[in-house]
Amino acid sequence: MIRKHALHISFLLLSLLVYFGYTPNLAYAQTGTESASTETSPTESPINLTISPVTLSLETLPAVPVQAAIKIRNNSSEPENLTVSFGTFRADASGQKPQLIEPSDQDTYMSWLTTDTPRFTVQPGEWQTVTVTFAPPADAALSYYYTVIVNRQDEQQEPGATVIKGAPAVLLLTTVSSPHTKKSLELTTFSAQKALLDFLPQTFDITIKNTGNVHAVPLGNIFIDGQGKKDLAVLTINSAYSAVLPDSTRTLQVTWDDGFPTHVSGNQDQQSNGFKLGSTIWDVTRADRFRFGKYTAHLLMVYDNGERDIPVESFVSFWVIPWQLMLAAAAIFCLVLVGLWSVLKNVWRILPHRSKTS
Repeated sequence: MIRKHALHISFLLLSLLVYFGYTPNLAYAQTGTESASTETSPTESPINLTISPVTLSLETLPAVPVQAAIKIRNNSSEPENLTVSFGTFRADASGQKPQLIEPSDQDTYMSWLTTDTPRFTVQPGEWQTVTVTFAPPADAALSYYYTVIVNRQDEQQEPGATVIKGAPAVLLLTTVSSPHTKKSLELTTFSAQKALLDFLPQTFDITIKNTGNVHAVPLGNIFIDGQGKKDLAVLTINSAYSAVLPDSTRTLQVTWDDGFPTHVSGNQDQQSNGFKLGSTIWDVTRADRFRFGKYTAHLLMVYDNGERDIPVESFVSFWVIPWQLMLAAAAIFCLVLVGLWSVLKNVWRILPHRSKTS
């Protein structure tokens, strides 16, 4: 009977491991990236450049030129003959990504942007600095948006195309100060993607609407309170300094993943010293970060309206309850009690028999 109950307990443990997706061969996932390579001639190979920065912001007064430097590195093994051209962009329908467009004849502001090196050659592994100058006229005001496009000299833009194929572009946001300049951001929503979750991560959505007439950059932090502690975690919002363009809405996402254990997406590599059960990482070095109970996220966002920093606050609460782990632990505990009860009952039956025969 004892062997039979032990067999039942072992079978339950094995079933629980299978339920949670235990995969021993994936216990220590490796990190890294893989890229496919094809043998092509230098003229057929895709352009391979590093450009810094990817976004520039310039602010000046009417009739006052301002300059910015863009650095370009040739990552290929052959010299690159490059050219610089200019385009424009606007926010797409979602407000998340820039929509690159070809300027029209009515976009007279395109002539305000020039460069000192429209054509140049960069040797393999070397950097080239290109200076762009924004020179608005005396009657200019508010914001103008440009793309600085770097392309091969022998590759031309197809008629009607909105973007030069394969060419990297730097986003250039300019503002000409004016008495009519209005920087204003409105927090539309601050929410947690899940009101109840068993393990971290938790992702917060911050939706911001630009109600002014020039772009603005929201900055700030999210403070997490819980487990009887204030500021249990402090998260940075908009670390990329993304701007919200006028008449557009943008959603920023911030993730809190400092917990034990943590869920990972199907295509996310393991970045810890723990082991993986299904989609959950168990890193024992983070066992002191076990999350349980109610948590409150406090958003403190600020933006510069041209005169001072304007604070915006919001709160959202959510629960972290590892219900699957609790159910598994309860099932194991109940089975252990049943097995122990069966063993004690059998021993109790045997004891009187032994006392009589002795």
